[in-house]
Amino acid sequence: MVNTYPIPFIPEKNQGSRQMNLQDAQKMVADFHQHIRTTIADEPQLLPCRSHAARWLAMQIEGLARTAAQGVDGTMDLLLSRAAMSLEELAEWLTAHADNDLVAAADAITDRCYVLIGDAVATGMPLAELFAEVHRSNLTKLPGITNGNGKAVAWIGTNRSREKSTRNTYRKPEIASVLSRSHCRSLKS
Repeated sequence: MVNTYPIPFIPEKNQGSRQMNLQDAQKMVADFHQHIRTTIADEPQLLPCRSHAARWLAMQIEGLARTAAQGVDGTMDLLLSRAAMSLEELAEWLTAHADNDLVAAADAITDRCYVLIGDAVATGMPLAELFAEVHRSNLTKLPGITNGNGKAVAWIGTNRSREKSTRNTYRKPEIASVLSRSHCRSLKS
């Protein structure tokens, strides 16, 4: 069953309630990138990388995708089938960067999004609402602080020091609450 209710999304004040689209999601992620002070490109471009490392990783992931797909029954093993698709698209993204091919990278990132949205469709997950909730949580992560891999840091120190520090404002996403609200709406339909 497809839900057609509007998903409340208010990226700016006084905009009202409306359906979230991919441009909204991309703007929200750009806001987060600004919050943690990481890359925001003004025009299509490839990410900087060492091509030999990107190609090596692509080959490893392609092998994993082939292994995952071997003997998978697309009906009985839908999770493994979808995981193999996701891995294949990630390998294509890496290969496009290794080949310095912007068109192939654009195709690969779009395919990656399509597969991920397909996962939400296949599982009935309320993706726009979940996305908005994770975004809300991400903006509570420490501004401008990332780990060595570029991932935003939620807090500094141990859990005990986290509760005492005024700098640590991270709030976990309330995923169960979003799922509960979505389930209640589907029962009313």
